[in-house]
Amino acid sequence: MDRETLEHIWRTAERTRSDYAIDFPLLVDVAADVEPLSWRDAAQLARRERGGAVARPMQLLEFVAELAQALGPTSVLDPWVEAPTILAAAHEASGSVRSCGLVQQERLWRAAQRIAPLDWRLGDPLLLLRDLSHERFDLVLAEPPFGMRFPAAPEPDDPRGRVDIADRVLWRVAPMVADHGAVLFRTPDDFFWATPRRRLWPRFAERGLYPRAVISVDPALASASSILASLVLFTREARDQLFVGRLERSTSVPALVRNLVAGRADGDPQLGVLTSAQSFRGWRPLILEQELGRMFGSNEISTWLPRRRPASHPAKTPAPGSRASARDPVCTALIPRSAGAVTLRSGNSVASHCQSAVPGP
Repeated sequence: MDRETLEHIWRTAERTRSDYAIDFPLLVDVAADVEPLSWRDAAQLARRERGGAVARPMQLLEFVAELAQALGPTSVLDPWVEAPTILAAAHEASGSVRSCGLVQQERLWRAAQRIAPLDWRLGDPLLLLRDLSHERFDLVLAEPPFGMRFPAAPEPDDPRGRVDIADRVLWRVAPMVADHGAVLFRTPDDFFWATPRRRLWPRFAERGLYPRAVISVDPALASASSILASLVLFTREARDQLFVGRLERSTSVPALVRNLVAGRADGDPQLGVLTSAQSFRGWRPLILEQELGRMFGSNEISTWLPRRRPASHPAKTPAPGSRASARDPVCTALIPRSAGAVTLRSGNSVASHCQSAVPGP
């Protein structure tokens, strides 16, 4: 869709709006009357929306499409549609026989139908999942809202305690993933290190979901740029190593996906690093550990780190879902240019030191 057409759609929307602000559903309605829409056209329209709730960067959508094409699913599910462009992109790229999206808002549901003729279902996504519980999907694209909680009817096997909607959705779709299927889960990075969320990892494994890859998303590409977020690929197969990559504007998406599927590290860390899933706490701690390893050797790492807080002064744990809990735990200590004063014992993880180290009293 060219710039002139986009401007024409915007001017038409301004003239025709009545009860609604110029949002994504209105822009889709106007655009669909001008010419047939593709998911790429819809992605451009979403960037014009003032709220930006539906906007997803083209680089992220291209990654979803490239991954869907590589995995070749015959059925795809989006259990909580925030942006219809994600499921539409995966469906077109994979040529799946069936694609189903669960949409909570009626106007967004109507807009989704004009973007792609898929099985869009309107209603409470958690309730709609019950109707699909007997089905199995080769690919699940889970992108529930970040940090959201609201009363939901509990299922007998739901995890106890306060659980984010995102984790609850992932929990409930786990039995619906086919034997050789996968889940692409978009989540804030506290999924890797916040205790209330990290404790669910063994429970997800019991339900047959094992992390295979993590793609860190550059905040410049994220819809909520103040929150560090990643794409986590779960599969049914447990693996010793976790593939980690980075999605930025300059990233070669085809190369990143090829390395991910092959489980292959690359000379460029953005295109693939292999690490342990148990020790992984985020992109920045991982890269910091690798950089220090290259600078000072893998056995002994010399640098300056703040003193640990003594047991008599325990650190406060931020409330789950708070802004503080979603921050990157990477240590922000300054590293002297000269090889420095403190030597860490062999085998210690720099990432774990940086996460727990705070200035002493």
